[in-house]
Amino acid sequence: MTGLGSFGNGVVEQIGRSREWRHTSPMGVHTSVLLRPYKEGTRIEMSQKVGAGSPKSEAIGYGFLLSILPAFILALIFGKSLLIGAVSLPLIMAMLAPLVYLLDMRWRDKKLANLESVAERLVKLGNEKATLASPIIEPRLETTTTSGMLELEDEELAPEAVRTQRTKNRS
Repeated sequence: MTGLGSFGNGVVEQIGRSREWRHTSPMGVHTSVLLRPYKEGTRIEMSQKVGAGSPKSEAIGYGFLLSILPAFILALIFGKSLLIGAVSLPLIMAMLAPLVYLLDMRWRDKKLANLESVAERLVKLGNEKATLASPIIEPRLETTTTSGMLELEDEELAPEAVRTQRTKNRS
């Protein structure tokens, strides 16, 4: 299957020696994990697209949509007054937009924390597998997150240092 993935367990695709897993949640969150050979190890790239736009644009858009019905009801209550509807729409939107923004930011932070947790578990699992594969050589994995990607290499960074190097990217 092509595209951004599917609902449910996701889609796994192999192209050459690379493998990619893609998933789209019912909330529209697109997640992908790409595994490909890199030098003496494996590079893991993770990405997640959360939301249709920036938090501010979503707050304005959803705030507007949520304000239409109450403004329409107020206009009907006050004798089908277009003036009441026109005045109440921006007032209700001014109250709802910040609330939508805060809820959206909380949701995005939760998704980012979940993605970071998965990244940390992958690093731990990679270290354990590398130790089992060659007990003579002490394997160490390096993780960096340039451009929101997670790279695993056989270099010299411990998993504890991952948290200090990870940058938070919100879209």
